[in-house]
Parts: sequence; structure tokens; C-alpha cells
Amino acid sequence: MRPRYSKSQIAKWINADKSDVVTSEVIPQEIYDFLGENQDDLSDEAAYKQLERLLDVEEYIDFMAMNIYLCNMDMCENKNLRMYKNDSGSKDADNRWHFMLYDMDAISWNDAAYYGVEHTYEIDTFTQSRRYIDSAYESDRLFAALCKNKKFRQRFSQRFTELADKTFAMDNAEGVLRKYDFEPDAFDSFFEVRRDYIVEYMSEFMERF
Repeated sequence: MRPRYSKSQIAKWINADKSDVVTSEVIPQEIYDFLGENQDDLSDEAAYKQLERLLDVEEYIDFMAMNIYLCNMDMCENKNLRMYKNDSGSKDADNRWHFMLYDMDAISWNDAAYYGVEHTYEIDTFTQSRRYIDSAYESDRLFAALCKNKKFRQRFSQRFTELADKTFAMDNAEGVLRKYDFEPDAFDSFFEVRRDYIVEYMSEFMERF
């Protein structure tokens, strides 16, 4: 749940020289500079397309959807984050920033009572403040700016529901749990019930825009 990533490993994934791999444990400043230039508002399609040239938005959607679905309340834009890019400058290379899942064990120790619920699967990860970060996912600067874009909201909603229905469906999750020596009913029946709550929370959140 807390994988270690090396530049050598990443270089093999993307078929690049190790010296060209740049990594970051926070959202890179160039992304924040771009958001600042656009007043943290990516509703304009031209601005959205520019951002797509800086980072892999589809990968970001998967990254955020998984963290939110799995109730990772110990990750934000400057904590427990791992990113990389190919900085070779070659026009044939993908020079965008990419995201890697990291430190995903919060599901096993979240204190549901702190969030005012009985079970972890009831937590509204979109709007409830993360205990050790003191802000909610909805407040993350990049996510908030992207959510102002209709295309992003539609794609996020579509992909989030798809992951809920397929990747995190109990029949699929059961096999993964057994692979890591967990019983299917581990984590307080999280994978059996989570979808019923979080997809509704997601819909309510997106309807606010």
C-alpha cells in the first residue's frame, strides 16, 4: 500500500533515460503557476487544453477517483503524493506530469467516529475535512480549478462510476483482497457497501457547479 518508486524503475516504464526522469512529492510549481495565470478557473476550454499539455488529466482523474473512493484521508496536493515526468524535451516523448498511487493504507485505520459516522464507507470524502490535513478534497487547488470545467466534471463522473461498478465491485475486490491475505469481509464490509454512499456523494458534489 506504500510502494517505493525509483527513477530507474520509472525510466523502464516510460522507455526513457534515468537522467531525464523528474519526480515530485507535491503538485509542481509550474502547475500552480499555470493555475494562477488563469485565476484558478479552468472553465475555459482553451485553458483546459493547455493544462492537458502539462499533465495527464485522464490519469489524474483515475488517481483522484481512487483516493476518494478508497477514503484516503491522509493525502493531499503536498502530502503522500508521487508524480513524475519525462524531461528530455524531445517532441516524441510524453513530457506531461503523471501520477502514481502511494500510501493507500488509510482505509485500514480511518476513525469513522471522527467523521461523525459509524462506518468508514459512510464518509463523504469529497466534502469532509481530512483529519490530518485539515481540509477536504474539494478544497485541493488543482481539483477545485478543474471542477469548474464542464468537460472535466462529466469525464470525472463517468470514470468514477465506472471504477465503482467494475474495479471496486465486490466480486473483483474479493480476488484482490485474497491475493494480499485479507478476508473478503475485511475493512468492515467496505467494498460491499461503499458504492451506495460515495457515488451519491459524488453526484451531489458535481451538481453544485
